Amino acid sequence: PARLFTEADARRHNLSFERSKQDRRLNERVDMLCGVHKLRDGYFLKTISLMSAKLAVAPALDELQRYAAGEEATEAASAKGNRDGSAASTAEANLEALASSLGTRKPDLQFVPGDQVIVVDGDLKNLEAVVEYVNADGTVKVNPNHRDLHESLNIDREQLRKFFKTGSHVRCINGRHDGEAGMVVKVENDVATIFSDITKEEFVVFMHDLADSAEVTRRVESIGEYAMHDLSMLEDGSVGLVVRVEKEAAMLMMQSSTSDRPDVRAVRLHDMRRKVNSRNISAVDSQMETIEGGSMVRVIDGPGKGLTLTVEHVWKGTLWGKAR
Repeated sequence: PARLFTEADARRHNLSFERSKQDRRLNERVDMLCGVHKLRDGYFLKTISLMSAKLAVAPALDELQRYAAGEEATEAASAKGNRDGSAASTAEANLEALASSLGTRKPDLQFVPGDQVIVVDGDLKNLEAVVEYVNADGTVKVNPNHRDLHESLNIDREQLRKFFKTGSHVRCINGRHDGEAGMVVKVENDVATIFSDITKEEFVVFMHDLADSAEVTRRVESIGEYAMHDLSMLEDGSVGLVVRVEKEAAMLMMQSSTSDRPDVRAVRLHDMRRKVNSRNISAVDSQMETIEGGSMVRVIDGPGKGLTLTVEHVWKGTLWGKAR
């Protein structure tokens, strides 16, 4: 992943690194790498023609947090906290600064069916709704969440913002956490704090970079060499079926699962030893009939009794299948 370049990186690669050299063109002090490349605070400085530059879409929150605006806000908030006798944390100061900047920042307003939104301007201000679809003229048809409004409404997209309440399950659709799913644990202005399903850690993103997890159509279908419904063996020799793929991990239904108590684990790619090929593996049922991939079976006892399954994989007496 992209990160700031440090003097330690230069030493590790045996590259020359000079600190705080005066640059006449920039009229400020910069660090010099190999006597040629200019760096400031870990960022590479390069002069380019405006003709070769392209204006990017609104940056994601994690991208904004890398720049000095957040650091300056942190210092200001910390100084204020010291005067008040209660120092603010770095994360809180960054969020406060970023949230206060949203009034002048125009986000990239992209809505999809299922998005939860709130009206931020006009006669219907503060009305909560769910997006049904986006009209060709740019307006958005929404289903209002109000007891006195029973019909869908067409609202200008400029008057809408995405809105997620604490407890909502969402998926990030932009930025460093693109594809990562989790639960909203805190909402502050246009910034949400998400508890990741995979890492079990919190991260912060702008609301407009989120979508309802159940409604997101753009799914991650593979991770490394593994795709949906592949069998994977872990380092401890246990085997599981890939039932969902996230940005940096896969959800595996392990061989210890039962129909009433599935054992589903989040596993990172480096913990997955190899793909298991079960194509030529078979087992026998209670009538000594052969069961293999593609066989139709019925559960005759225990949890799931009566279920009919199409077998996907067979491994050491364990079946994975699709219930009908």
